Amino acid sequence: MKKNGIEELLIAMTMLVKAFSEKLGIENEIGKLRLNDWLEAKKRGKGLGMGEEIDWPDDFEEEWE
Repeated sequence: MKKNGIEELLIAMTMLVKAFSEKLGIENEIGKLRLNDWLEAKKRGKGLGMGEEIDWPDDFEEEWE
């Protein structure tokens, strides 16, 4: 009786690991595609310009001080 239960548990754990591995592989592929899209947008000049200074409204500066 115990042997049958252990076998079923091992089969279930194996299936869980396999499903997790497939999910992780898909998430990695999606991450690579997002990175490629971001790099292409940056090359075209459509990325975030973090080097540019932000123009804050005057009332914001007064409240900040």
